[in-house]
Formats: sequence, structure tokens, C-alpha cells
Amino acid sequence: MYLVPNFVNNIDLFDPSTNSFTTIAMSATGYCMTSGGVLALNGKIYFVPHRADKIGAFDLSTSTFTMIKMLGAIMNEPTWVHDKYAGGVLAPNGKIYFIRDDVILS
Repeated sequence: MYLVPNFVNNIDLFDPSTNSFTTIAMSATGYCMTSGGVLALNGKIYFVPHRADKIGAFDLSTSTFTMIKMLGAIMNEPTWVHDKYAGGVLAPNGKIYFIRDDVILS
């Protein structure tokens, strides 16, 4: 089980067969970066950007971490204005959809 970072700059791997943790260091990601992760069909875990300006991607086959620049209207707003996404889901078409965190109900 891979534990996705929120307030830390590493990924923890929990092995339930031995009850042990392994820590995988990442590059600096920023405070309150993610709010979850989605395992995609390509073998990568994509991190749901909570207050991040990029999407983190962790490749399970190589144990490498990369950042992907986000494009779109939400990126024109400063990161401190609101939280961006609360979660994500892998759809049957192979695409990952992030769920906005700043929805206002009236």
C-alpha cells in the first residue's frame, strides 16, 4: 500500500505481510500538496493536487517521482485562495477526473 503525501515530501510504502514501512524520498513538493492518489492504467500513481500547482506522478516500475504542470482556469488563481481538488477517480475510459474542493452550495 502506497501512502500518498499531504504534509511531507516522501511516499511511504506499507507492506502488510511484514507490517513494515519503506520511505521513498521525493523532491520538495510544498505544504498541503495532495489529498489522495489514483493508480492509473500505465502503472503510475497520480497525486490529487490539493494546494499544489502541479500534479505529482509516481512511477511504480522505476520508483521515480515527477511533476506535471497543470493547465486551465484553476491555475490562474493563487494557491492560497482555496483548495483545488478533494479527490480523484479513474474512469473506465482510462482518464483521471479530479473533484473540485471549492464548490459553494447556495
